[in-house]
Amino acid sequence: MNKWIWRCLLWSCCGAAWGEESQSPLAPGDEFQTFQLADERLTIELVAAEPDVIDPVACAWDERGNLYVVEMRDYPEGPAPAGQIKLLRDTDGDGRYSQSSVFASELNYPTSVLPYRGGVFVTAAPNLWYFKDTDGDGQADERRVVFTGFGEGNQQLRVNGLTWGRDGWIYGSNGRSDGEVRRPEQPSESAVSLRRHDFRFHPETLAFEPMAGTSQYGVAVNDAGDHFLSWNTVPMRHMVIADAWLARHPGLAGASALNILIDASKTGRVYPLALPRTFNRESIQHFNASCGLAIYRGDALPTEYVGNALVCEALLGLVHRRVLVPDGATYRGERGPQEVERELLAASDPWFRPVNLTTGPDGALYVVDFYRKWVEHPQFVPEASRGGVDYRTGDDRGRIWRIRQKDRPAAAAAPWPDQCDTAALVDRLDHACGWQRDAAQRLLLTRGDSPTVDLVRRGLDATRSVQGRRLALATLNALDELPSELLLKSLNYPEAEIRELALTLIPEQRRPEPQFVTSVLKLATDESPRVRLQAALALGELKLPAALNAMATLASAHPDDKWLRLALLSGLAERELEFVRQVVAQAPQWLAAPNAAQQSALRDVGELLGRRGDQAELTSALALDDKGKLSPGQLALTTGIGTGLETTGKRLDMALAGDSQAARRLAALLEQAVTIASNANQTAEHRALAIELLSSAAPRKTLDVLSLLDANQPDEVQLAAARAMGRWADFELARSAMELWGRLSTKTRRQFASSLLRTQPMVAVLLDGLEAGTVADGELDAAQREALWRIDDGALRARVGKLIGEPGKSDRSAVVNDFQAALQLPGNGPRGAQLFQQHCNTCHAMAGQGGHIGPDLASVKSRAAAALLVDVLDPSREVPPDYMNYLIETADGQLLGGLLVAEAANAITLRGVDGAQATIARERIERFQSTGKSLMPEGFEQKLAPQDIADVLAFLTQTESKAPPKPRP
Repeated sequence: MNKWIWRCLLWSCCGAAWGEESQSPLAPGDEFQTFQLADERLTIELVAAEPDVIDPVACAWDERGNLYVVEMRDYPEGPAPAGQIKLLRDTDGDGRYSQSSVFASELNYPTSVLPYRGGVFVTAAPNLWYFKDTDGDGQADERRVVFTGFGEGNQQLRVNGLTWGRDGWIYGSNGRSDGEVRRPEQPSESAVSLRRHDFRFHPETLAFEPMAGTSQYGVAVNDAGDHFLSWNTVPMRHMVIADAWLARHPGLAGASALNILIDASKTGRVYPLALPRTFNRESIQHFNASCGLAIYRGDALPTEYVGNALVCEALLGLVHRRVLVPDGATYRGERGPQEVERELLAASDPWFRPVNLTTGPDGALYVVDFYRKWVEHPQFVPEASRGGVDYRTGDDRGRIWRIRQKDRPAAAAAPWPDQCDTAALVDRLDHACGWQRDAAQRLLLTRGDSPTVDLVRRGLDATRSVQGRRLALATLNALDELPSELLLKSLNYPEAEIRELALTLIPEQRRPEPQFVTSVLKLATDESPRVRLQAALALGELKLPAALNAMATLASAHPDDKWLRLALLSGLAERELEFVRQVVAQAPQWLAAPNAAQQSALRDVGELLGRRGDQAELTSALALDDKGKLSPGQLALTTGIGTGLETTGKRLDMALAGDSQAARRLAALLEQAVTIASNANQTAEHRALAIELLSSAAPRKTLDVLSLLDANQPDEVQLAAARAMGRWADFELARSAMELWGRLSTKTRRQFASSLLRTQPMVAVLLDGLEAGTVADGELDAAQREALWRIDDGALRARVGKLIGEPGKSDRSAVVNDFQAALQLPGNGPRGAQLFQQHCNTCHAMAGQGGHIGPDLASVKSRAAAALLVDVLDPSREVPPDYMNYLIETADGQLLGGLLVAEAANAITLRGVDGAQATIARERIERFQSTGKSLMPEGFEQKLAPQDIADVLAFLTQTESKAPPKPRP
């Protein structure tokens, strides 16, 4: 039997035997014996260890071959500041770093380092520092704060990941800690908010900008200039479209252009060799503490590794690899053939803590090994388990390892870049090792004189590889020395990679020039989806009829490309209606019989029209189908308009009240919508669209919504009808609908309750239901309970206090203690599956089925039942930042709650418990704040007995995850 399978059997039989507290640390040589590489062609070797490096979390080389290592000696909770930057030198060229000195000390939890101009930038919240040794003694005597204001939350979630970009900017991760960042000498009002964003800065001008994000620990950039972000359980995401492009359209608040490359709930299984003792409630068979994301860009591993994404799993002691397979304008992350059920690198030593990865000057892959007994932060450990644990055990160790191909000794190119003249640096832009290329470019940019520019221009044609020509082009642009004729030539290069880059480099002032317009129009029909995406973005900058026509052609030709559609939408500001007209003229089926993608696109454009609210445009949009029919395309567009208007607090019929002809046309369309909504022969999606249109544009009398609030109706129809209740705010209708509560699905009940909470008069109906016992207290989620306590009406609040108590005042620990008996009861998994479907499936998925508001639970089967009991009964005890509940109160008295999806200058987007997103214009928002609690509801003890809890736990922890049964019709 395969030895990997034997290890899995040992885990099953022995539990956490590999991670018993008696396990002692190993010397570097003994730790080496515990490593397993999936590829037999590879080898791993030690390059540095204690006492030369202690508690390392990141490293980087300067252009002289000096290795700077970040030591977070104060992890996890001090004493601080004890962090250091070590300077390591390989004095005899044997590949081992034999000389070590302290370059900078007394740093507050440092996380990353990047060499620049003979010194280094270092992240150590709240500051980003610059250190330089100006007198040659190996210690930094220049020590200055470049930026300050980064968040100082949990030490694992701080600013980190400094990474060089080919555009001459330095990129970094905000670590999920937000912050208001500025230069120390600037006033506080000039600070840049990093809420839910990463960042970049220019090392020369010190310009600072927020970037799409956020990444938890590590930012990676590949040779194509793509940016990749990490998260502890979602290790690889690709930023397909930068925030700057989306921000040009004010109506795209909440839009996301991040593509998840690995679905952690389905293909995110990992295969550790050790099973260390863990405290958190994440899976130990799936990504739990991924960090140190990197793209391999070296030449010391086999060629098929180049461009692969690699990520550490610090808690489980492994390094994971994914081959990035092109998928349109983005990628899919697939396991390599040698790693179907194993990892690139894993160790049976539970002290192995890989936290970061990087490509070295020699082209090898370097692994930063924190080497500690405990790596989890105490804040992520349940309170009952925190005492008696020394989280600093092993704080006097640390290692750095190198992975390379066995038959290819790792050796850096000679001479080191700082000893190269300009011509040699230009040649090195074509080097097979990405570190050599980056170092050469940094030096060329800091030299930047006329001879440098001339040599780089000549190198653009002289270089042999695509990446060399691409980097030369980017270097000229960063030097502001890219002539128009060279850029035009690049737009017509035979390599798609060059054409793609050239499109991004067209200067703003040159875009309207005829020769550039001609090139962009031509590239809109390029065979490469990546070139087409960049052309779509460039076309949005050209306010010309030909450009808009080309955008319509792109939409017509590629309706299923969601990234291309988002790129097109971003460039449509104030041209949405004409765009739709041209699309329909080119492809009439978009109006008469659109497929799902086309219908979605029309709705998106309609929403942008509605958010702007120009009456003349809205009138024209309603007449898109000149036959006066509510065709499928007209329905999608008009529904989007109504939704967009609602974002600004308006209603479609009111917006058209001043135009009698438009009002009559709308009335006719709404009558057709009534017919569609009530017609069981129409698709559920089509009927739901009609209901949504009616709810945004018509009084309640136009639709008998009560007939649609029935369990026999499709889910989409029920939910649309329940949402409509909130928009109509009809008190009598709501009271009648409350009588149907027992016949509604769980998902519809939650939506109905949310609808009742939108205005205070409707809240009375919900309270009536609670008092009558129709609605159980436990059926209200945390956001709804919080919203009830924020009602201004004193009489209503008094009723709330009697019915549900004040949020946060119930003793959840006592509830958990009361249900400890459930852990001793034998559980019935099939019955637990039924209960899961009834109470949990709305928000959580299992085996790919269910909602996606909360985390997918396919990975929890390996968690202790006691920990899951806390999850169910005390969900707000430990709330991850990304599952925190937020509340919005509008000026007109509406209350909305949910997860924060996006925060833009003009709007905020929340995702509610029904999965639907709501975008609210900031001008409508009276109050916006976090509740500090989970969106998951409390009070399950009121609906579930101890035996019920035991059954649910049995279902969640059964050996083979099975999807819950589908709801009965």
